[in-house]
Amino acid sequence: FHIHRKFGMFSMGGKDNALCVYDVSAQEVSVPVFRAKNTRDHVLDVPYPVYVTGTCIINPFVFCTTTAYHQVCFYDRRSSERPVQEYEINREIDRRPTTLMQWNCNKFLIGEASGDIHLYDTRRGFASRAKLRGGVGSVRSMAKHPAGHQLLGVAGLDRKARIYHVPTGRLLLTIYAKQKVSSILFDSQLPLADNTGAFSGIANTKQPSKSAALGDEIWDSMDPVVDDITEVFPLGQNDNGNN
Repeated sequence: FHIHRKFGMFSMGGKDNALCVYDVSAQEVSVPVFRAKNTRDHVLDVPYPVYVTGTCIINPFVFCTTTAYHQVCFYDRRSSERPVQEYEINREIDRRPTTLMQWNCNKFLIGEASGDIHLYDTRRGFASRAKLRGGVGSVRSMAKHPAGHQLLGVAGLDRKARIYHVPTGRLLLTIYAKQKVSSILFDSQLPLADNTGAFSGIANTKQPSKSAALGDEIWDSMDPVVDDITEVFPLGQNDNGNN
């Protein structure tokens, strides 16, 4: 299930339920504006089972899904109800996709049953470019920081919520939730811990002023070697002691 607030659309899918996309601004909200068809049959004329585990609205016309059978499908409702592009990712059983999220225009994050998150790049044939480690339970929810920080919140069945810095893959914070977590959400007004907030401020390219300020603080805190040049050379006297 995915809600796109900017476009006013939401998508859903599941076991034996193909991708359906709805538009809240349509006259009949209950009627999907797009209903996907399954991928074409296998070379042996055997149909693929339908089991959508993650959906993503890229723009009002292009959508993406992941399935429990390690498939990633891109749809364009202007072209066809079937996928216009298909990829197959790792077939290991513990790497079954469970969640999907678009990170930027070219990269997607896919959570797996093993607890890891992989960053895939569409410019490289949808190959895995990075791996966020630390989880041991199936990933159930992922969320980006709404203030523009390059932080990712992850929740899973290992009863822990984690915060990652995606460009470096660093695990910044782990919170024990005491129960299996199925959803996570960031609050843009909630202050971050010192180590998390400072780290995201340094690495966040959308806030260059903060990055520069953090560097200036280091120089400002240093004690000057000479406060005033007159302390070394009084007025009217050179370095040889002559007037």
